[in-house]
Amino acid sequence: MAIEDSAPRPPGVLTEPASTVPVVHTDLRKGSVGLAGVLMQSVAQISPTLGIFYTIAFNTAQAGKVAPLTYLAAFIVCLIIAVPMTRLARHLPSAGGFYTYVAQGIGPRWGFITGWLYAIMVTIVPAALAAFTGAVLHDELSAKYGFGAPWWAYALVILAICLACAYRGIVISVRFLITMSLFEICVGLGLALTGVFNPGPGGVNADGFNPAHIGNSSGFFLAIVLSIFAFTGFESAAAVGEESRNPKRLVPIAISGSLILIGAFYVFCAWGLQIGWGTDRLTALASWSSLPWLWTIRQPVLIVCGDDDPITPPINHQIMATLLPHARLELVRGGGHLMLLDSPDRVAPLVTRFLGGQRQGSGPAVRWGRAAAA
Repeated sequence: MAIEDSAPRPPGVLTEPASTVPVVHTDLRKGSVGLAGVLMQSVAQISPTLGIFYTIAFNTAQAGKVAPLTYLAAFIVCLIIAVPMTRLARHLPSAGGFYTYVAQGIGPRWGFITGWLYAIMVTIVPAALAAFTGAVLHDELSAKYGFGAPWWAYALVILAICLACAYRGIVISVRFLITMSLFEICVGLGLALTGVFNPGPGGVNADGFNPAHIGNSSGFFLAIVLSIFAFTGFESAAAVGEESRNPKRLVPIAISGSLILIGAFYVFCAWGLQIGWGTDRLTALASWSSLPWLWTIRQPVLIVCGDDDPITPPINHQIMATLLPHARLELVRGGGHLMLLDSPDRVAPLVTRFLGGQRQGSGPAVRWGRAAAA
């Protein structure tokens, strides 16, 4: 990349005479990405299915039945934020995105800081998601098919696929992006539709959109704040600004279009998931942790967990064993998240011994043991 005529620009000045505007030459493939690709760039960055599944429980705890309304309010807030961003995208079509907007609007130093912070964020988050997906794949494939590859191997394969697509160029990357984004959206919509067609206690209703059901205003607004974070990424269409066919038109459309698409997705999925769970028993959806009430359980309890569980590590079970008055904790060496399926030969004797002790009338004291590998 070469930069010519890079005269300094005063902070706050967005336009200059043509003779002083920097001319940047890059190897980016101009005109290779259409509206679908630019739109899905923002949608994929938002990661809608993760966004709804990781916020619906908290929002329900804070807002109750009107959790769908919090996503609608967050959508309106983000839409207001998107208005100036679409103007900037039309005026400054650049792959720099936030860096370009901040550097041109405030100054190069602030643009430098913003650019690096954004680069660190988009590097760490995909790695974390790959690690989480690798842990899930490890447990599922190991339990059902006996395929015992470690979680980090799956994570490396996921990252390698992403790297290969990026290396092959923008065209194949966009095609892969569109395919996976549509698949993700279909999964989320499918689960929401399942809830609508198989409603829980309370049936199908529109209570989630009735402001009269707002009981705690502070909790409602706190849920809106979290929902706003769930929309993070709609601005990333700017990253393909120089490769889109008409950046001054397509990037602003993608920014606002992704917001509208994901806003409708969030509102519908939140409503559908609550309907499926049952609007008359949303406390169970919101209060997913039983830790505050464990001390009330007086019956003997056996806790069995694997010491190689990346999703619920042994420390979680140790906390439960400490809070339960009559608990026995057994750690299965090498056991994963689904050890009941992949290590039944080690788990079954622990359960049998525990039940046998109960039949003899000897309740277990708190004991932390370890089952050896077979």
